[in-house]
Amino acid sequence: MNRNAAITQSYATGGVIGKDKVGGLVGYTDVHGTIMQAYATGSVSGINSNVGGLVGNNFLGTMTQAYATGSVSGLDNAGGLVGYNAGTITQSYVTGGVSTQNSVGGLVGYDGGSAVTDSYWDIETSGQSSGVGGTGLTTAEARQASSYAGWDFTNVWFQSGDMRLILRSEAATPVNGVTTITNLHQLALVGANLSGSYVLGANIDASASAGADAAGIRSAKGFVPIGPAYATGAISGGNIVGGLIGQNYGAANQAYASGSVSGGGAVGGVIGQNYEAVDQAYATGAVSASGSQGGLIGDNYVTVTSSYLDTQTSGLVNGVGSGSSSGATGLTTARMRNPFTFIDTGWNFANIWATPKAGGAPLLRSLVIDPSYDYYIRLSGNMSATYGDTIGTSGIARAGVGVGNVSVGWGSAISATTNVGNYAYGDSNVLALTYSAGVAGDYYLDFGADALSVAQRAITVTADAQSKTYGNANAALTNTVGGSGLVNNDTLSGSLSTMGASSPMSASMG
Repeated sequence: MNRNAAITQSYATGGVIGKDKVGGLVGYTDVHGTIMQAYATGSVSGINSNVGGLVGNNFLGTMTQAYATGSVSGLDNAGGLVGYNAGTITQSYVTGGVSTQNSVGGLVGYDGGSAVTDSYWDIETSGQSSGVGGTGLTTAEARQASSYAGWDFTNVWFQSGDMRLILRSEAATPVNGVTTITNLHQLALVGANLSGSYVLGANIDASASAGADAAGIRSAKGFVPIGPAYATGAISGGNIVGGLIGQNYGAANQAYASGSVSGGGAVGGVIGQNYEAVDQAYATGAVSASGSQGGLIGDNYVTVTSSYLDTQTSGLVNGVGSGSSSGATGLTTARMRNPFTFIDTGWNFANIWATPKAGGAPLLRSLVIDPSYDYYIRLSGNMSATYGDTIGTSGIARAGVGVGNVSVGWGSAISATTNVGNYAYGDSNVLALTYSAGVAGDYYLDFGADALSVAQRAITVTADAQSKTYGNANAALTNTVGGSGLVNNDTLSGSLSTMGASSPMSASMG
């Protein structure tokens, strides 16, 4: 690499064998040479000296935001990243094993007057307790983003689950808005942009995701899920067929499928055959098979939690065809369309899920393009009042997402003059809601079946005591209204009368 030359966003995956000044990407960097956002994964072997996983000899060059995972071996001056370093290294890491007879280090083999900052090596997989600059990490620490203080995980690096760090620059460049995926790193980086559109450009050898190489990007837990996912198209096949996943060995969380699925055996609305935990998944598509079939999973061998199938649209009442069905619940279409069915079991409708305004089962917020609700409010609590009394709203409970944004009052149909009867909260003008955030159309409102019941007002009518002189006409009869009394300018009509000549009367005899 010549003076003042620059290498950016480059990588090498093949093994390298040489005499000296041997590197996985570059053998020698000269004065003011720059390597930025680059990596190498192949093994590197040198017969003599200055052997590095990325660069053999760094002479007054600068390396930043780089990594190497391949094994390194040489006679002397062997380092996981650089064999001989007399330049600058920043924000770089190493995982591969390093071996030599003299001058060996997990990060740098020999320090010729260098500056190494914010850089790390895996002391377990490299087999080296010394890095000649930088900081040593355990394998567990090396697989956590929190171990890399000051590194930019928004624009430069990407890390998910327990996978090792990769560069965001490794992502394929979209063409006409669509990104073609051709390798495992690009597939993992789908998780960095879940709103993008992707197509598989070639068969991908995913054997590295088994985690057999402890120094590799993947751990023994396998491929880290790329994030929430869904599928809408119809799927048909032979055996082990799923609306989203055929055979699953990775956690399937926050996923759904709505297309029809058909096949022979082990056929499921979301997963055909499942060997890993499933949480917060659902299916609505029709499922048909000649063998085992489930509205959610065909064959299941592990735990399923908080997951659902539409029994009406799927044509099945069983969530799992074979194996444990606990946690896979069948629902009617109406209940699938009610977000509180899911909110009540812990689904996050504040950040992850959303209900489309046009109606339907939940959608993933990060992937949805249809207009959807931002807030979800359920109003509940039966209330009772007496005709004529002032009616408060303190008995109406609010629950859901965004409850602090909503104030509840009575609409024009409810006041002290409201007639006796039952007034459902969802009826016109019964409730008046005000919002401190957004507008009314941003809120999904669930009124349930609760209502205000206005009861009759109890009054008593008592005849006033009267007397008369014998022979005179009866005195005018009057009355007093008691109990809760008349309200709202209501009046009592009618008149009192005596009970007849044979009835007892009060009279004064003279």
